[in-house]
Amino acid sequence: MEITRVCYGGIMRLNRCAWVLACVFGLVASISDARATVGLIVLDGGGVPNQEGLKHFADAVHGNKQVCFITTASPTSSSGGKWLEPLGLRPVPILVTKDNAESKSIADQLAACDGIYFDGGDPKLLSDGFLKDGRDSEALKAIRRAHGNGVPLGGGSAGAMIMGPQTTCACGLPVGIKALGGEPVPVSKGFGFVPVPLDAHAIAQNLYTRELPVMAQRGWPRLMALDESAAVEIPGDGSPWRVVGDKTIMLLVAPKDPKPLTDFDVSFLRAGDEQGFGEGFG
Repeated sequence: MEITRVCYGGIMRLNRCAWVLACVFGLVASISDARATVGLIVLDGGGVPNQEGLKHFADAVHGNKQVCFITTASPTSSSGGKWLEPLGLRPVPILVTKDNAESKSIADQLAACDGIYFDGGDPKLLSDGFLKDGRDSEALKAIRRAHGNGVPLGGGSAGAMIMGPQTTCACGLPVGIKALGGEPVPVSKGFGFVPVPLDAHAIAQNLYTRELPVMAQRGWPRLMALDESAAVEIPGDGSPWRVVGDKTIMLLVAPKDPKPLTDFDVSFLRAGDEQGFGEGFG
């Protein structure tokens, strides 16, 4: 694991100090016997799906292997999850929108899932579709109940970004360049299944130009940036997050005063690296 100090205009390498991350992020609290185990979460940074992460997701899907494949982020161009079939899964495409998210039929469909996967596209469509005035729709409530009962969740690109407390937009380098000039980065409310914001396509598309500004603008103390084909799995028992596959994940930590966009700490996590997060977003 490498820790790097990032400033706009250059990167200065620091020595390897794994203990610094423990101080910054905190170790996962001990799991008491009373703490319930929820489903596994596997998140992918977009591009070509991470095969190891997909396999772990598939292994966690039990029952009839029926996966509700949420097409909300790309309603007109989603694959419908056919690429899950070689893993022994039965994808069932479900389009949740603000018009049907409160319906009992949609909630019942989601409640019957053995696994739930959120497709890529535009994370704002996921936020607008599943959240009503910032609150859970019946559809999202059904997913939370299923996950609480051990049903695994997966997501790629926008489907990964929506899992944090807030999410940036499906916007590339031009928005990042404007953000460096002071323009606000569009942000939507996330689902909050994980305590830290996530970004996808991070290294392949040089998205640090929007990631550092949005952290400064919104006061985010940290952000997990997934590269394309990179995946992280989050065990349901509170164990540390683990990087799977051979791609890189970055953890960005903002300084106390990030306004000049300097002195951000970045750690690079690779296959097998683990990272603990304490409770809460802060």
